[in-house]
Amino acid sequence: LWERYVLSRNRVAFYFAKELVPVLATWDDHDFGTDNGDQTYTYKSESAEIFAAFFAQEVRPSLVAGPGIARRFSAFGADFYLLDGRTFRSPAGVADGRMFGADQDTWLYGSLADKPMLFINGSLFFGAYQKGESFEGQFSANFSEFLERLKAASGPCAFVSGDVHYSEIMDVEAAHLGYPSFEIVSSSIHSLTFPGHERRFNNPRRRSGIATGGHNFVVFEGEFSAGQIRGDVTSYSATKVEFTTPVFCDKFSS
Repeated sequence: LWERYVLSRNRVAFYFAKELVPVLATWDDHDFGTDNGDQTYTYKSESAEIFAAFFAQEVRPSLVAGPGIARRFSAFGADFYLLDGRTFRSPAGVADGRMFGADQDTWLYGSLADKPMLFINGSLFFGAYQKGESFEGQFSANFSEFLERLKAASGPCAFVSGDVHYSEIMDVEAAHLGYPSFEIVSSSIHSLTFPGHERRFNNPRRRSGIATGGHNFVVFEGEFSAGQIRGDVTSYSATKVEFTTPVFCDKFSS
């Protein structure tokens, strides 16, 4: 696992930018160490040590540690929750299974703020449309509880995820939170992908024409204000802009 981290650092162009960019990160299965990994993974403690060596995210007033590698980052008038969806994750098929585990859920729900909030996870949140891993598809009861907690929070909520080797924008129906929201799916900058991969699945929430199955990275440029998250999302490949689209959610709309 250490050698794979080193290999990525030596190959991915992002790490060779002329102006280095501070990085806050969470992980998914292959960073964790095993495909579709969960709490039963033997080397999860060693994985956390390796992650911390490559992503040294020291705790400070703006960066609060949660269970596992979870962090809450406060900046720009918003809270960014980098959630640990692997260390405490229940194995697939377990009755009453949980994505983040009871301790992380308690930490998360106890820190929900009266400000815009973005929830960031390796796996999809609203992903039951495809057969792979997702919070909605694998842990439906826990996902419903998660949405009810966010619905009761004072600040507006939106979502960021990855894992599926394509990028897309999902429009989340108002019924889930009491107002329309969105999920930014950003993957992948360097893992296995091929043109047209994003068309293998019919996603009723996908914004029309806003998806790419090629290597890409996604940038959000926007602003946060009382009750609102708004901005533009752009996907870049090595040679062109794959898509660009506005995103918006308003706690006081329905």
